[in-house]
Amino acid sequence: MSLKAGPVIAKLQAIFSMFGMVSVVCADNGPPFNSYAFKQFAEKAGFIHRKITPLHPMGNAIVERFMQPLQKAVKTAVASGKNYQSELNKFLLNYRNTPHTATELAPAEIMFGRKLLTKLPKFTVNKKDASVRNRDENIKTMPITTAMQNLLQ
Repeated sequence: MSLKAGPVIAKLQAIFSMFGMVSVVCADNGPPFNSYAFKQFAEKAGFIHRKITPLHPMGNAIVERFMQPLQKAVKTAVASGKNYQSELNKFLLNYRNTPHTATELAPAEIMFGRKLLTKLPKFTVNKKDASVRNRDENIKTMPITTAMQNLLQ
Protein backbone atom coordinates (compact mmCIF):
# COMPACT_ATOMS: atom_id res chain seq x y z
CA MET A 1 0.00 0.00 0.00
CA SER A 2 1.34 3.40 -0.94
CA LEU A 3 1.21 6.52 1.20
CA LYS A 4 1.48 8.78 -1.84
CA ALA A 5 -1.40 10.64 -3.48
CA GLY A 6 -0.71 9.30 -6.99
CA PRO A 7 -2.13 5.77 -6.51
CA VAL A 8 -5.13 7.14 -4.57
CA ILE A 9 -5.88 9.66 -7.32
CA ALA A 10 -5.59 6.94 -9.96
CA LYS A 11 -8.09 4.73 -8.08
CA LEU A 12 -10.52 7.64 -7.65
CA GLN A 13 -10.25 8.46 -11.37
CA ALA A 14 -11.08 4.83 -12.21
CA ILE A 15 -14.11 4.93 -9.90
CA PHE A 16 -15.27 8.28 -11.31
CA SER A 17 -14.93 6.95 -14.87
CA MET A 18 -17.29 4.04 -14.04
CA PHE A 19 -19.86 5.80 -11.86
CA GLY A 20 -19.47 9.51 -12.50
CA MET A 21 -18.22 12.38 -10.40
CA VAL A 22 -19.20 13.00 -6.80
CA SER A 23 -19.71 16.24 -4.91
CA VAL A 24 -18.02 15.16 -1.65
CA VAL A 25 -15.25 12.67 -0.82
CA CYS A 26 -14.94 11.68 2.84
CA ALA A 27 -11.50 10.48 3.92
CA ASP A 28 -9.28 10.42 6.96
CA ASN A 29 -6.32 12.74 7.49
CA GLY A 30 -3.85 10.26 6.00
CA PRO A 31 -0.82 11.43 4.02
CA PRO A 32 -2.35 10.86 0.56
CA PHE A 33 -5.33 13.07 1.40
CA ASN A 34 -3.28 15.88 2.94
CA SER A 35 -0.95 16.29 -0.02
CA TYR A 36 -0.88 19.25 -2.38
CA ALA A 37 -1.47 16.87 -5.32
CA PHE A 38 -4.72 15.59 -3.78
CA LYS A 39 -5.89 19.14 -3.05
CA GLN A 40 -5.24 20.08 -6.70
CA PHE A 41 -7.05 16.94 -7.88
CA ALA A 42 -10.08 17.78 -5.72
CA GLU A 43 -10.24 21.32 -7.11
CA LYS A 44 -9.82 20.16 -10.70
CA ALA A 45 -12.41 17.34 -10.32
CA GLY A 46 -14.79 19.70 -8.53
CA PHE A 47 -15.46 17.80 -5.31
CA ILE A 48 -15.16 18.83 -1.68
CA HIS A 49 -12.76 16.81 0.47
CA ARG A 50 -14.41 16.27 3.86
CA LYS A 51 -11.97 15.00 6.46
CA ILE A 52 -13.23 12.62 9.13
CA THR A 53 -11.55 11.54 12.32
CA PRO A 54 -9.87 8.15 11.91
CA LEU A 55 -10.75 5.43 14.41
CA HIS A 56 -13.74 7.45 15.58
CA PRO A 57 -16.92 5.54 14.63
CA MET A 58 -19.25 8.47 15.15
CA GLY A 59 -17.31 10.38 12.49
CA ASN A 60 -18.96 8.26 9.82
CA ALA A 61 -21.87 6.40 11.42
CA ILE A 62 -23.33 5.12 8.14
CA VAL A 63 -20.14 3.32 7.22
CA GLU A 64 -19.69 1.96 10.74
CA ARG A 65 -23.25 0.58 10.73
CA PHE A 66 -22.58 -1.18 7.41
CA MET A 67 -19.33 -2.67 8.75
CA GLN A 68 -21.10 -4.76 11.43
CA PRO A 69 -22.76 -7.31 9.10
CA LEU A 70 -19.80 -7.15 6.71
CA GLN A 71 -17.36 -8.13 9.47
CA LYS A 72 -19.72 -10.86 10.63
CA ALA A 73 -19.82 -12.35 7.10
CA VAL A 74 -16.01 -12.38 6.89
CA LYS A 75 -15.57 -13.85 10.39
CA THR A 76 -18.16 -16.55 9.64
CA ALA A 77 -16.38 -17.47 6.41
CA VAL A 78 -13.00 -17.71 8.13
CA ALA A 79 -14.41 -19.74 11.05
CA SER A 80 -16.08 -22.22 8.69
CA GLY A 81 -12.94 -22.58 6.55
CA LYS A 82 -14.42 -20.96 3.43
CA ASN A 83 -12.73 -18.48 1.13
CA TYR A 84 -13.52 -15.16 2.79
CA GLN A 85 -13.22 -13.20 -0.49
CA SER A 86 -15.82 -15.39 -2.19
CA GLU A 87 -18.17 -15.12 0.80
CA LEU A 88 -17.60 -11.37 0.91
CA ASN A 89 -18.65 -11.09 -2.73
CA LYS A 90 -21.82 -13.11 -2.02
CA PHE A 91 -22.62 -10.86 0.94
CA LEU A 92 -22.15 -7.71 -1.15
CA LEU A 93 -24.36 -9.06 -3.97
CA ASN A 94 -27.14 -9.80 -1.51
CA TYR A 95 -26.73 -6.48 0.28
CA ARG A 96 -26.79 -4.49 -2.95
CA ASN A 97 -29.89 -6.35 -4.13
CA THR A 98 -31.88 -6.04 -0.87
CA PRO A 99 -34.47 -3.22 -0.78
CA HIS A 100 -33.79 -0.52 1.80
CA THR A 101 -36.55 0.22 4.29
CA ALA A 102 -36.49 3.98 3.65
CA THR A 103 -36.42 3.94 -0.16
CA GLU A 104 -38.06 0.54 -0.73
CA LEU A 105 -35.50 0.02 -3.50
CA ALA A 106 -32.25 -1.90 -3.54
CA PRO A 107 -29.02 0.15 -3.76
CA ALA A 108 -28.18 -1.49 -7.10
CA GLU A 109 -31.63 -0.67 -8.45
CA ILE A 110 -31.17 2.99 -7.51
CA MET A 111 -27.68 3.13 -8.98
CA PHE A 112 -28.20 1.13 -12.17
CA GLY A 113 -31.96 1.45 -12.71
CA ARG A 114 -32.47 -2.32 -12.60
CA LYS A 115 -32.31 -5.24 -10.20
CA LEU A 116 -29.18 -7.37 -10.21
CA LEU A 117 -29.59 -10.93 -11.42
CA THR A 118 -29.23 -13.51 -8.68
CA LYS A 119 -30.00 -17.20 -8.27
CA LEU A 120 -33.06 -16.35 -6.19
CA PRO A 121 -36.36 -16.72 -8.05
CA LYS A 122 -38.14 -13.56 -9.12
CA PHE A 123 -41.55 -12.90 -7.69
CA THR A 124 -43.85 -10.33 -9.20
CA VAL A 125 -47.15 -9.21 -7.80
CA ASN A 126 -49.89 -9.97 -10.27
CA LYS A 127 -52.72 -7.42 -10.14
CA LYS A 128 -55.25 -10.20 -10.65
CA ASP A 129 -53.69 -12.08 -7.79
CA ALA A 130 -53.98 -9.03 -5.54
CA SER A 131 -57.68 -8.59 -6.36
CA VAL A 132 -58.36 -12.29 -5.74
CA ARG A 133 -56.58 -12.08 -2.39
CA ASN A 134 -58.57 -8.96 -1.44
CA ARG A 135 -61.87 -10.65 -2.34
CA ASP A 136 -60.84 -13.74 -0.37
CA GLU A 137 -59.93 -11.61 2.65
CA ASN A 138 -63.26 -9.75 2.46
CA ILE A 139 -65.23 -12.99 2.30
CA LYS A 140 -63.32 -14.47 5.23
CA THR A 141 -63.92 -11.43 7.42
CA MET A 142 -67.67 -11.10 6.62
CA PRO A 143 -70.28 -12.47 8.96
CA ILE A 144 -71.31 -15.99 7.92
CA THR A 145 -74.85 -15.04 6.82
CA THR A 146 -73.63 -12.27 4.51
CA ALA A 147 -70.97 -14.54 3.05
CA MET A 148 -73.53 -17.27 2.34
CA GLN A 149 -75.83 -14.79 0.63
CA ASN A 150 -72.95 -13.52 -1.54
CA LEU A 151 -72.02 -17.06 -2.54
CA LEU A 152 -75.62 -17.93 -3.48
CA GLN A 153 -75.93 -14.93 -5.81
